[in-house]
Amino acid sequence: MASGILRRLDHAVRPVETTAAVVGGVMMVMAMTLMTVDAFMRYLFTSPIQIAPRLIEFYLMVGMFAMPLAWGFRTGGYIRILAGVAILPARVRNFILRAGLLVSSIYVGGLTWMSGIHFYEAWESNEVYVGVLDWSVAWSWIWVPTGLCLMTLRLILMAF
Repeated sequence: MASGILRRLDHAVRPVETTAAVVGGVMMVMAMTLMTVDAFMRYLFTSPIQIAPRLIEFYLMVGMFAMPLAWGFRTGGYIRILAGVAILPARVRNFILRAGLLVSSIYVGGLTWMSGIHFYEAWESNEVYVGVLDWSVAWSWIWVPTGLCLMTLRLILMAF
C-alpha cells in the first residue's frame, strides 16, 4: 500500500517539478536577454536599462537556480561519489543511499522552513529594496522555499 501511495505522489509531483524547471529556464532566458539588451543599450546608446541589475540579481537569478532543483535531481543532474560504497554488499549500499537521502531531506526541509519564514516576514512587513523602484523582498524570496520544498519532496520520494 505504501508503494502505491508513493507512486501516486511521485506522479503528482513530477509535473510540478517539470513546470518549476521550465519556469527556471524561462527566467534564465529572460535574464540573458535583459542583460544583453542592457549591455547594448549601455554601450551603443549610453542609456542602460536602470532596473536590469536589480531584476536579474534579486528575482531572475534566484528563481533560475532554485526552481529546477528537484527536476535536476530527479533526472540525474547531481554528483554521486560511490568509490567507498561500491565495495559494500548491495543491501548495505542501498541502506546507506536511502539514509543519506533521508538526512538530506531533513536538512533541505529545514532550509525550506527557514526560507519560508523569511518570505513570510518580508511579506508581512512589506519589506522593500530601495532603488529606482521599490523592489519587494518577499517576491524575490518566494522562489527559494518553493524550489526547496519540491527538492525535499523529491529526496523523500527517492529515499522510499
